[in-house]
Amino acid sequence: MSLMHRVFNLMGFLFMLFAVFFVQRHKVKMHHLFLFLSLLSVVTAFTLFMVYSGGVVDFHCTTRIVVIITLFSVALSGCLFRSIRLKRQIHEVFGIAGLIPLFLQLVYGLVKSFLL
Repeated sequence: MSLMHRVFNLMGFLFMLFAVFFVQRHKVKMHHLFLFLSLLSVVTAFTLFMVYSGGVVDFHCTTRIVVIITLFSVALSGCLFRSIRLKRQIHEVFGIAGLIPLFLQLVYGLVKSFLL
């Protein structure tokens, strides 16, 4: 179960990087597809971990909740950007703010699993 959690987390992060790549290439549909896959993968990994561990048990679980809320706020800022209520620079800041905690949480989980 822990391996599946790691794989889904890593897939979510890679899908997020692919989404950044496709937005730089001005492929909006592919950007949205990979963002959706990233969010789906991260939520699936969190659900697997919650079922496996029995609930919010440590700092790793708490930070995952913050990461998921951050990713949903990035999606909301994307909707506001598409409806011309938010500027591109602000949406980019939200995107970076969603990518950095996901990366840090992945690193934290890997370090924690190697130390235990």
